[in-house]
Amino acid sequence: MVDLKLKLPIALDEMSNIVDTAYAALPERLYLIDPEGFIRFRSDPGPWGFNIDAWEKAIDDEIKRIS
Repeated sequence: MVDLKLKLPIALDEMSNIVDTAYAALPERLYLIDPEGFIRFRSDPGPWGFNIDAWEKAIDDEIKRIS
């Protein structure tokens, strides 16, 4: 495992795509889940519905909220 020194917990699938295979979450979405487990952001179905700017703003807002 590589420590990327990220300040936020990030969940990534393995290269074998075991999570994708198990859950087949189609269409894909981007989520932001707070430390208590509440969904703070959910994108529209992607990849066409991904709004990276809105997702980044949600991350910034959540950092401010919990700081």
